[in-house]
Amino acid sequence: MKIISKILSPIILICLFLISVGTVLASDFQVKELKTPNGIKLWFMEEKSLPIISVSLIFRGGSSLDPDGKEGLGTMVSSLIDEGAGELNSYEFQKKLLDLSISLGFDVDRDSFSGSLKTLRHNYKEAFRLLGLSLTKPRFDDEPVSRIKNQLIMNLKMDAANPNRIASKLWFKKAFLNHQYAKSPHGNLETIKNISANDMKDFVSQRFCLDNLIISVVGDISESELLNTIDKNLSKIPNCNFNYTLKDVQSLDSGIYFKQEPLPQSTIFFGQRGVKRNDPDYFGLRILNYIIGGGGFVSRLTKEIREKEGLAYSIYSYLLPLRNVGIIYGGVSTRNNRVDEVIERIKLEWKKFSQGKISESEIRQAKDFIIGSFPLNLTSRDQISSLLTSIQYHELGINYLKHRDRMINAFTIQDLRRIAKKIYKSDNLLFVVVGDPEDSDKRISLLKY
Repeated sequence: MKIISKILSPIILICLFLISVGTVLASDFQVKELKTPNGIKLWFMEEKSLPIISVSLIFRGGSSLDPDGKEGLGTMVSSLIDEGAGELNSYEFQKKLLDLSISLGFDVDRDSFSGSLKTLRHNYKEAFRLLGLSLTKPRFDDEPVSRIKNQLIMNLKMDAANPNRIASKLWFKKAFLNHQYAKSPHGNLETIKNISANDMKDFVSQRFCLDNLIISVVGDISESELLNTIDKNLSKIPNCNFNYTLKDVQSLDSGIYFKQEPLPQSTIFFGQRGVKRNDPDYFGLRILNYIIGGGGFVSRLTKEIREKEGLAYSIYSYLLPLRNVGIIYGGVSTRNNRVDEVIERIKLEWKKFSQGKISESEIRQAKDFIIGSFPLNLTSRDQISSLLTSIQYHELGINYLKHRDRMINAFTIQDLRRIAKKIYKSDNLLFVVVGDPEDSDKRISLLKY
């Protein structure tokens, strides 16, 4: 133990140093809200210590808007808009990115379509040109469409044998019943086959709108250079008054659902309704989640289920703030014959929370971690630009970083007990179990919960 402590001590000191330095940098961020001559709004932080520029962007509206029967459309688009655009076919486009050390990528989730660009300063004009081409003139040629479609189909076949993927898809399907959030962003084997180049072109024309664009830029570029290059390459994106609505999430399903699979252990996903990102109680729930399941080895679920009972190697929970609802979401794997014990332990910890059994020491530890670890996520331009875009997306305000620590520290034990009583209800938990129980009669009775 002495040897380990001697090894860990300098590591801890280094981490503490990085945290202290990062905290100063985060509080000193000079973020500007700009508007180009053509009316494109963006956030900008000039940073000249390295000749690198990072861009993060979001278009509102994600996979939950995929048409019925064509689920996975957003994923197809995100995989293909950098596979040829404008005058460049797939090979030529990708070769330019490689030759100029430009990183360009896109992704989609249930609520948004996102992109990122990273380039050396001396290549920024070509990098922004390629970004503009991918957003305004994607080609969707036959060869890359066929290739990417086959890759996605192969991924779906692999997912069909992955208990985590199976349980996750089932959890959202059960939790949201007939709501759009029940749709998997990746679609399924049939829906991916149904997606055509025209479907993807329609996606781009309907979703990629200037009035729907959120963008942040961090790096070695002047304000005038940035405004000119943004206008030159992105002003061709049309204004289309994009506005989308999803069904209100009235309630999430609860109970226990089981899918039998011939596996040596069972995978359990669990969760319930939380709060949205802009809710005043959001950081209070972050603190509570750290205590119960988000704090790794110091979380209650880990202590009770792993350390005391030896029922699982790891167990976790986290917050997932969707546009229309917030979720507390978690997972654990255990032996097939111990599923009922694990579920009962999770429900028991939920009940303790609802009864206000929270200590000041737990709260202090959670606050220290949430505040202290945050700067470690801001060690690159990519991370900073992504954070700035997220702040805009959630409408948290340009001064959010200056007030974040104060907002977290403002929560008292009385506040947290009020939030825990309001949110943590064991009867609202939804469990999805994927595995092969040894005692099927006992497991069937469990399903009647």
